[in-house]
Amino acid sequence: METYLVRMHPGAVFPAHDHAADEECFVIEGSYECDDVVVGRGDFQMSRAGSRHSTISSPLGCLLLIRSASQPQVQVHRF
Repeated sequence: METYLVRMHPGAVFPAHDHAADEECFVIEGSYECDDVVVGRGDFQMSRAGSRHSTISSPLGCLLLIRSASQPQVQVHRF
């Protein structure tokens, strides 16, 4: 299991993707939109292994805490 902080800048978009493993996402700040649902600050979303996300967008930007056993499909900067 790995944990990531992901910053989506205003206007950022993640392409549709499948989940190889369970993924937990907590919104620390801002919001994103997925499947016509707005997920905002303080919200938690669980995506089960085998599920699929449509495109995820963040018109105003957001900061996410993501835990997953699989590697993210976005570029991750390690410090």
